[in-house]
Parts: sequence; structure tokens; C-alpha cells
Amino acid sequence: MLYANHDITITGYENFTNKRLLELWAETIGKPYRPRYLLSESVKIIKGEKFGYLTGVLYMTNALKIAGVNTCSHAILADCINWCLVKSGQMAGAVAIEARFDRLQLLTKNPALFFEILKREIRKLLARAERKNLKTAIRLNGTTDLDWTRIQFSGKSIFEHFKKSPVRFYDYTKNPNLAENYQKSGISVTFSFYKKAQTEKLKELLKNGVNIAIAYRRGLPKNQIIGAESFSVIDGDLHDLRFRDRRGVVVGLRYKNASMDRGAREVNQTALESGFIILKGAVI
Repeated sequence: MLYANHDITITGYENFTNKRLLELWAETIGKPYRPRYLLSESVKIIKGEKFGYLTGVLYMTNALKIAGVNTCSHAILADCINWCLVKSGQMAGAVAIEARFDRLQLLTKNPALFFEILKREIRKLLARAERKNLKTAIRLNGTTDLDWTRIQFSGKSIFEHFKKSPVRFYDYTKNPNLAENYQKSGISVTFSFYKKAQTEKLKELLKNGVNIAIAYRRGLPKNQIIGAESFSVIDGDLHDLRFRDRRGVVVGLRYKNASMDRGAREVNQTALESGFIILKGAVI
């Protein structure tokens, strides 16, 4: 189990070389040795460098029940399985799919090894950011929706292990309970809108300082009506550093159908029909 009283004791790996850790990763998942990594980047993430941040993102297999936990707990309710970002672009390639699964397998089969590798990659990112005179940010749920406040490594969450470091953790979620847990833990979190989300819960999150990300077609509105109340909309496409956003607002994302290939357009058309993407001016 990844959650519920599951504390992962970290022993034995601190003195291993980086190469030996990767060899153990390969042995753990039953594959030949080759260089592997947990954290990576994306085009939107790279935009953050203009705002002074170097960002690493953990991409793992989405909407898969493994080790007693569904990696995307609200995927069915949100109706997002068929139009998840892993269905388009480079994310849909065989290499990327395998890499996401290899990471998830490591987490579930040898979480202590997973943490040691992640810890070193975060430290490496911190050093790289310092050399570039940048700050460091981390997203652990690039393509999953796990509650990292509940995954314990020697009695502490990853966030607590790095509490004294300058790294800034942030994430998106479709799970309102996860959003509340993150907020209580001081982790920046943005709720990702979906049609079946309860209007009152959306308003409650906004009023409690949890922003809501909404994808729009035909441009971004200045305000969004949710349950007869108006909330300001900010431009979320400028960067992915959601912890920089002011609180209690809607983070507007533009529908990018026109710039995508046919497969991606079909995925996003499904998203439009499901209610994840809404028209500018629509009332929620």
C-alpha cells in the first residue's frame, strides 16, 4: 500500500553510487540496465526559467490501480481517461509510456530506492538551478494524482524531508480532498476543473485560497461565473508556476486545438464534449 500507515524506512542506499542505484532500479523492474531518471521537463515547464525557476516534473503512469491505490483517483468521475495529456504528442510515444511505467513500478516495488534516487535528483536540480542563478520548483504529479502528503519515508513525507531546502513543491489535482490536504501542509495546489465537480465545492475551494484551473475555448474571459458568483480569471499559459498566482482566482488555460496534430485535436474534442474544456462566457 502506498497510503494508510505505510511508512517506508530508508536504509542502505545512502552510500551507493548513482550507477549502482540505477542498476538496482533495473533489477527491481526486471529490465536491462540503462540510464533512467525520475524528473523531467516539458515545454510549458521550461517557460518558468523566464520567471526565475528551474522546474522538475515527475511523470508516471496515469489512471492505473497499483499497490492498492489508483494513481488518478478521480479519473472516472472527471471523465478524463480518454483525453489525458498522455494521449497526445510525445507523451503518447512508446518510449515515454515505458518510462512512466518504469517510474511507477520503482515506487511501488522499492519505494526506499525510489526515494533515494528522487532525493539525489532534487539535489542535483537544486545545484543546477544555483549555477544558473535560478530557484527550484518540483511537481510530483505530472500525470498522476497521488496524495504525497500521505506517503511516508522514515516518518516524513517528501515535502517534510525537503522542508528546510529552497525547493518549492506545487501541483494540480482533481481530488478536492487532496487539495485540502496539500493546503493544510502548506503545499501550493491548483484544482483542475471538471464538469461533475460540485459547484459549492468549487466555490469553497476558491474562497479558501485554492485556485481552479479551467481550459477555455475562444479565448479567456475576464471573470468566471461559478454558482452565481464571479471570480477573476488570470492567464495560466504564461508559465506553470502556479504558486506565483494570487489566491482565490480561476487559472485560465487556452484550448490549443488549432496548433495540435489530428490525434491531439480528437483528444481535446472529447475533452470539450465531456465538459473539461468550456466555452468563453459559459456559466458553471
